[in-house]
Amino acid sequence: MQDFMELLIEEGDYEQEFLKAAEESQLPLYIYGKGEVAQRVMHVLKEQGIAAAGSIIDDVFRKHNLEDDALAISEINARGGVNVLAGFWDYRAALKKLRNVSGIRHAGCLNRIYDTQRIDRKYIAQNRNLFAETFQWLNDEASRNTFAAYLNANIANDARYMFPVCQPLDEQYFFYWNKMKAGESMTYIVCGAYDGDTVESIIRRAGKAGTVYAFEPDPENWRALHDRIQTRLWDYGWKINTVNKGVSSCAGYAYFDSVMGSTARGICRIAEKSQIKGKKIKVNLTTIDEELMESIQSPAFITMDIEGSELAALQGAEQVIRTYKPHMAISVYHKRKDLISIPQKIKSMDPAYQLYMTAHCPWSEEVVLYAVYPHHGLRK
Repeated sequence: MQDFMELLIEEGDYEQEFLKAAEESQLPLYIYGKGEVAQRVMHVLKEQGIAAAGSIIDDVFRKHNLEDDALAISEINARGGVNVLAGFWDYRAALKKLRNVSGIRHAGCLNRIYDTQRIDRKYIAQNRNLFAETFQWLNDEASRNTFAAYLNANIANDARYMFPVCQPLDEQYFFYWNKMKAGESMTYIVCGAYDGDTVESIIRRAGKAGTVYAFEPDPENWRALHDRIQTRLWDYGWKINTVNKGVSSCAGYAYFDSVMGSTARGICRIAEKSQIKGKKIKVNLTTIDEELMESIQSPAFITMDIEGSELAALQGAEQVIRTYKPHMAISVYHKRKDLISIPQKIKSMDPAYQLYMTAHCPWSEEVVLYAVYPHHGLRK
């Protein structure tokens, strides 16, 4: 197998190079889009002391809202030139369209719009053996390509390395679903259930009635989860258990930092009280072993997207995992150590697990590690 180091590029910083070029042009900087991604891009710029001049939208949206103060694409050239950062989910489509617009001096995109940790070549060199082992464990070429692309996007701080490997967002946690056998009375564990979107995806994909345990610590998210169950999922015949707690390596409580997300409910992560930037929320913590070991039937599938607490949650689920060998889909992008420490943890619990990796975002986030247990219903 090829040495993964041969696939890595030299260190760089595309983001800062773009922002420097935009500043030197002395032209205003606009954000293409007005939704969640655009808001996050503006937030990242603000943290660097950069104020965006405003938003740019497609002409079709201006026709439906004449009072919108955003600049329409057709109006750009008349402004005498602008710089633009992509500000909606499909970076690739945004940059492709912006390349053909007159009046744009520089068009680019940010690589990390949430508070995730960048991986640089120094960190890779310090942990070379662990990175090499993770690369070798990945079970297909697509996974290894995703691994290398993610590292290169971090090394260069350049989201464009993710474009060729980015998979559809609605396939997140489910890209290797065909390798997992789902049947009646199966149990699914969703950690970080948010508003129930992943729960609903499992129910619609599995087809046959089973049981879901959905862990969500944030009170507002938990209420939204209940609303979805009552209005959209009640008639499917599933047993859905909601737990208003976070999952970790031990029971207790923690302070969560509620930062801006896709809705006013936001995204929560464990933080030290002194480090909290957003709304402080005190939440209860539990472990999967403590909650479920004595009460569940064989779990088929565990998903985790819990803002950097995935490794601790796996430590608190070790008894369940060693006993029942569930398939897993675990986010590995919040902390830079996740890319190596989470595969190490899974393999230490059972080396028979087969590992895969996908990315579902055209920048350095939404990277999922799949752990498929071959003797737990792997389809031929």
